[in-house]
Amino acid sequence: ALVAAAGVQGVEWARMRLRDAGRPGLAAAALRGGQGLAVLVLAALGALSVQQAALWRDPLTLFSHIVAGNPSAKGAHDNLASALVDAGRAEEGLQAALIAVERHPEVALVRNNLAVAYSALDRPEEALEQALIGLGIDNGIPALRVQAGEALMTLGRPAEAEVHLRAGLAVDRRDRGVIEAFAHLAAAWFERERFEEAAGVYWTLVELRPEEGANHANLGKSLYLLGRYEDAMPLMRRGLALGGDSAGAEDAPQLNLLLGHAARATGQTEAAATHYEAVLGFDPRHREALDHLALVRFGQGRYRDALAHYRTLAEAYPDNATYHANLGAAHLQLGEREQGIARLERALALDPGDRQALANLRRARSEGVTR
Repeated sequence: ALVAAAGVQGVEWARMRLRDAGRPGLAAAALRGGQGLAVLVLAALGALSVQQAALWRDPLTLFSHIVAGNPSAKGAHDNLASALVDAGRAEEGLQAALIAVERHPEVALVRNNLAVAYSALDRPEEALEQALIGLGIDNGIPALRVQAGEALMTLGRPAEAEVHLRAGLAVDRRDRGVIEAFAHLAAAWFERERFEEAAGVYWTLVELRPEEGANHANLGKSLYLLGRYEDAMPLMRRGLALGGDSAGAEDAPQLNLLLGHAARATGQTEAAATHYEAVLGFDPRHREALDHLALVRFGQGRYRDALAHYRTLAEAYPDNATYHANLGAAHLQLGEREQGIARLERALALDPGDRQALANLRRARSEGVTR
């Protein structure tokens, strides 16, 4: 733009000199020619700007251009490796990372990018090797701890992974990569049914990101599975209140179901019923919630409510002897002897070995009441 402006100014100067000399025709021609030159200059600059913008449009294009023009440029292959892996071209990224390591074997972050490339290619042993070499150079880089931790988890060594990830947190408790890897670690412990270890990691996640409902919910689930119901319930409720990925509509039925079971286990029957009803708000025919809610209502002496739930179950699962037997028992408690006997007979037809149903049927026939 400065060049174009200078061109226009020069033309204007020449036009004025010609005009002052009494040659206005030549002055007009000079002006037209100068304007044409300015247009050409601007067009050339615009083309250069478009070309440069194309090079800068994404890291892959930029670093590919740098490597092509100056392969020995510092960090060129390292940055290209990262860009290639991010673009889903992990094999090419690996080759670029290997060149970078060959040229700068003493740089820890270069080792990290090679570990990332190996990890993207599902080669955890080599990813771990490079991460450990990098940590030997500089053990204060959280990204290397993440690579080591993720590789160890893939190799089925979560305890060692946890050591690395906690070391990464010690360097920077806000590092996003370390925190995300911690979430993977918690899930790995949970999937292995190592709920004590999972709870320990989820406690850390709650401390790091208390605003995320998923962390509270998952910690609550872990404690529930450890039989620590009193500790689990407020955490699962907090998870529901905060919402989030794991406490949204998809997971809310499960959380309410577990809360119902925990409340029953601690003698809070009405609270249990409230949570089971919440599950039915998502799915009116949820089998487990209906079954447990019917049992709670039966135990409370609310036989009409229990009967309604058992009827829904018997209709949904007509070949289940237990549901017919329980429906029959509810009928009998309400004094509906004929309906009760019919349901008990149906239950015994499905399962002749159901001793409780047989005993209730005998009492109904002889006494007209049952428990």
